[in-house]
Amino acid sequence: MLQQRVRDALWAIGAGTVVTAWGCNALTDSTGYYEVKPAVFDSGTALSDSGTALSDSGTALPDATCVAGTDRRTLEAACTGSSCVPYDAVLAVCDGGFCPLPTPSPQPVADASAESGAAPDGGSDAAPNDGGVEGGTGSCSQLPGEPSSVVYVTGSTALASFIGEVSSALASKVTIVYQQSGSCVGVHSALDPANYALSSANGVATYYTPSGVQKTCVLDPSERLVADVGASDVFYSTCYQGQAVTPTLPASVGENFGPVQIMNFAVPQSSTQQSISLAAAYYVFGFGGSPYRVPPWTDPMQLQIRSANSGTQSLIAAAIGVPPSAWFGVSHGTSAQVGAALGAAGQSGSQTVVDSALGILASDYLLQNAQVLRGLAVRDEGASCAFYPNTTAFARDNANARDGHYPLWGPSHFYARTDPATGLPLKPGVSQFIDSLNGLTPLPGLDLVAEYAAKGLVPQCAMHVTRSNDGGDYTPFKAAAACNCYFDLHATGSTSCKPCQANSDCPSRAPNCNKFGPQPQQGYCDL
Repeated sequence: MLQQRVRDALWAIGAGTVVTAWGCNALTDSTGYYEVKPAVFDSGTALSDSGTALSDSGTALPDATCVAGTDRRTLEAACTGSSCVPYDAVLAVCDGGFCPLPTPSPQPVADASAESGAAPDGGSDAAPNDGGVEGGTGSCSQLPGEPSSVVYVTGSTALASFIGEVSSALASKVTIVYQQSGSCVGVHSALDPANYALSSANGVATYYTPSGVQKTCVLDPSERLVADVGASDVFYSTCYQGQAVTPTLPASVGENFGPVQIMNFAVPQSSTQQSISLAAAYYVFGFGGSPYRVPPWTDPMQLQIRSANSGTQSLIAAAIGVPPSAWFGVSHGTSAQVGAALGAAGQSGSQTVVDSALGILASDYLLQNAQVLRGLAVRDEGASCAFYPNTTAFARDNANARDGHYPLWGPSHFYARTDPATGLPLKPGVSQFIDSLNGLTPLPGLDLVAEYAAKGLVPQCAMHVTRSNDGGDYTPFKAAAACNCYFDLHATGSTSCKPCQANSDCPSRAPNCNKFGPQPQQGYCDL
């Protein structure tokens, strides 16, 4: 039974229908609060005129005879030119399956640096405009402007830098008060505002002035301010892992997808380890090295983890089948603290310590700290080998997350409090905020695709797969207007796609002249 439960956690298929809305060149295929249409799915594999399978750029795939994947297992086995890294450790078996997790659940060791008052979740913990932040002691409820134009957002900081860029660009119209509190705090604040009033105890609140200066303000719990938007790295149901009941999404809350985030098992650059499997991670984080050992990760003091409220930990927990509250390791308040602990292990002078160090981080943090940290290739259950999120360990194309070879990814989520009768947000400023995040409302000076690429995020217009829950199945997906070429240009610095001005300029294998970016927009022949 346990083996089946773990397999269910690894391969669960969502019972609900995936519904995605889109508009003209919307980066997240979302039309905000205007129109919703069913998602369109297809294989995502282009064919040449002769029937040969091609990549997005038009180059032949390694094995032109392979069949395009239709679900998680077959997508992971589909043709790819990516690095295939072995992971062949022998793992414990109990009664023919996974060994039962220990009870009671462990109490993670708290890192002393987590008491510094830093935000308790996220990827990029630095403010988007470092050096431009001014302190503040006034109440957030007393900010200037119409109350309807002040939008309170709380949740994951894996999106903090990106949200900061959008908030700064919107500041002359909407004031976004953003608190980095943790993905599941964001979810609970949106779904149950009566019991989750905003409080500075959950992190610092920041906002931008119309002149672009970032300031702080105080969220006084006695004022009972509530979040207009909960920002999360995970589906809301993931925040109820291990609980007896998962509530349904209330009619008073709307779910909006943002860019896809990619999570990683991270090690110091000097580690000799190159790969891990989801099954191995089950034993590493579910037992902490005893009694079921997975060398070299056998010392729980060298396992750098987050908390049950962390979107990073919750997303990975759904994939490996270990509830986020049941992990062994040293618990940290921020990704920066996880990164610092891994970096310290890398400087320890002991290769044993270096190799035993393992943490969890989002790709955006790894991008910023690539000189000292890197992610491992991950082998899924039933897969023949492990894959990096990218084509190789050093690439930045996110190709394997985009086409379904890498399993640790999911869309970001913005849960907005709405009027159940109309489905519209309670504040007009919420629509402006979310429509700016997904590209429906262009922001002067902000190229969203380039911004996604720079921060290790993937717009859904560059994705070939989609999923309806964390850790579960995924299926092929085709965006209404693909931005594969433009994303590659900014993620990797180049694209082999053909430039174009109109569809007539494009070959049949990539028939659409899709244009993105600031005016004058750049067009490339794409799917």
